[in-house]
Amino acid sequence: MFKAIGKEEIRKAVISKQNSLFYLLDEKKEIIILLTFWDNRQNPVKLIY
Repeated sequence: MFKAIGKEEIRKAVISKQNSLFYLLDEKKEIIILLTFWDNRQNPVKLIY
């Protein structure tokens, strides 16, 4: 498990220095929902889950 960010329990996994993965856990259905892969060199204001 990675650090949860925000109210919706979205989690951020740092894959490498340049890339992160944002995902959501659905514990009822026991699934992981991949939201987006993010290039960390971009402006974080543009980040949309």
